Order: sequence, then C-alpha cells, then structure tokens
Amino acid sequence: MRLPLSILISITLLSCSKETEHWTNLLDANLSQWDSYLSYRHKEGYNGDQPKDDQGNLIEPIGSNKDQYGVFTVVEENNEQVLRVSGEIYGCISTKTEYENYHLRLKVKWGDNVHPPREKLLKDTGILYHSVGPNGAEYWRSWMLSQEFQIMQGHMGDYWSQATFCS
Repeated sequence: MRLPLSILISITLLSCSKETEHWTNLLDANLSQWDSYLSYRHKEGYNGDQPKDDQGNLIEPIGSNKDQYGVFTVVEENNEQVLRVSGEIYGCISTKTEYENYHLRLKVKWGDNVHPPREKLLKDTGILYHSVGPNGAEYWRSWMLSQEFQIMQGHMGDYWSQATFCS
C-alpha cells in the first residue's frame, strides 16, 4: 500500500514480523524513497472543479516529481532529518515502496507560515494510507484515493475517506 505523508518530522516505519522488529527510517536528504505530486496553488473559493486560466482554458496540475518550488524538502533539526512541507501548493509525497503489516511512527510540528486558501483557517494536513490509483482523484485534486488520519491544528485523529474510497 502507498503511504503519502505531509508536515512530518522524523518518519520511521516498522515492518512487523514474528522474527524481528526492524524500524526503517524513510527520510534522507534527497527524499530518494519518495515520489512527489503537486496539484495547484488553490485560491479562496475553490469549488472542486479543475482550475481555469483567464481565457477559460483548463490548467493542468504541476504533476509528479516536479517540485521546483521546494514544497517538500528535508532539513536538519536537533541532529535529526526532518521533512519540511511549505504548504504553499497542495500535494503529497508517496513512498516508492509499498508496505503492508507496518507501524508508522512520526512527530508533527507546525510552522508559522500560512498560504491561500487557508490564511484564516486552522492548519490542516493528514496521513493518507492504503492509497490507490492516480494522484488528483479527490476534491482538491492533490492525492490518491485513500484513508486519512487527520492532523489539524489543535486536534488529531479524525478519520476521513478520501474520494469515497473504501479499503
């Protein structure tokens, strides 16, 4: 199963087996274990339709592995590699390897910046797991069909089914 993640500090994965427990660190300076996908710079009033330019032509999403904006980067904090997500463009990262029977361990820390269309809203992200199909399949056109563990400023843990996905 693919596991897109956002706004995370130290990401590790435990493969469960009866023989051994082995934690795998999924972060390195180049995000070599991840694919990225960027959608659009959403604006206030977005209604779920594919955005159009001033002439009414459909705008294509930025796409896969085209993060020239530095939305997803790895920085070092307290001698630990940390995934930094700018939040300026909706998108996701997905592990290149599929995992099953795993435990995910992570830490979350919010930054100070906010971007449209969330300037007046709580900061909001999530862990999308058991993801299938192409990116851009849901309302924000930013990630795959999936299950979501909600991570929102002030509370965590709500469950969301992205794009009516059932596993």
